[in-house]
Amino acid sequence: MRQAIAILEARLREPGETFGSPETIRNWLQLHLAESPREVFMALWLDNQHSLIEAEVLAVGTINAATVYPREVLCGAIRHNAAAVVFAHNHPAGSPRPSYGDIDLTARLVDALKLIDVRTLDHFIVAGSQVISMAELGLAPGERKPPPQRKARGSTKRSKCTNCDAHIEQPPRGRPRIYCDKCRDPQKRQARRKSKRRVSD
Repeated sequence: MRQAIAILEARLREPGETFGSPETIRNWLQLHLAESPREVFMALWLDNQHSLIEAEVLAVGTINAATVYPREVLCGAIRHNAAAVVFAHNHPAGSPRPSYGDIDLTARLVDALKLIDVRTLDHFIVAGSQVISMAELGLAPGERKPPPQRKARGSTKRSKCTNCDAHIEQPPRGRPRIYCDKCRDPQKRQARRKSKRRVSD
């Protein structure tokens, strides 16, 4: 296993060899993370050509968690003079699906690295023989789903008058209106109902 890792790392450090292929990254990560009994979070620091500069372990945690600090990630990017990065961590429990914590952490790291012009290309999750790319799942690095928009307090709703079908606005509070202003008076309401029947006939 160590020999296979050494051979793959040596090939990826050669001029012209890049980490641009997701399949190459998957093979590399499986060799490094698939059999770890603890959660390991690592960064693959890349140059402008996406060649590997260094694979750095940023955190080693428990069976289901590893604490990663954006400050340490920034220090690593500056130390290695990286232009881009691919993040990866394993799920020893077996499920490769990203958690809400994984998505939020990725977003925070992307925001921090943007300050020093380091691009986050992807975040991979390894679970045994499975390696999931968050980008391929449609979760682009750093992308947070926007929260549902709330209606402004005191906003009005539109409905129809039960007598003449005219559009009316419901008040934000209180009992809903069922008649428009012209149909509120009983006599006017009856007259409008009769005129509506004549038109339909």
